[in-house]
Amino acid sequence: MHIKWMARQLVSPKCRSQVLMAGLLLCFMCAIFMGIALIVDSAGFKKVSFQLNDEVQTKSTEDHTLCVLVPFRNRFEELLEFAPHVHKFLNRQNVNHKLVVINQQDQFRFNRASLIKDRKSV
Repeated sequence: MHIKWMARQLVSPKCRSQVLMAGLLLCFMCAIFMGIALIVDSAGFKKVSFQLNDEVQTKSTEDHTLCVLVPFRNRFEELLEFAPHVHKFLNRQNVNHKLVVINQQDQFRFNRASLIKDRKSV
């Protein structure tokens, strides 16, 4: 009885889309983590640079970090092109940064004004 219930749940479109999105997110995270390499400084274990697409860039010494919010839904191929491009662009300018991918779960249109409003309230 329990197996039949699980089989029906896995066949439902909502469950399939959630499993697919989780799989895509896992693949994206694995690709990012595999692209980042930790280089060991001769003085000890110190994170001195990142490596992405065979390009080594040194980190800047600034105290500030730029956070880039990337809204995401159903465009995984574009995200795979965009993330390395922005990473390389900001590294060339010697900017500390983090890319945060925001995945929208519902079927409504993306509310960009909500992000702008939340940013101003911080």
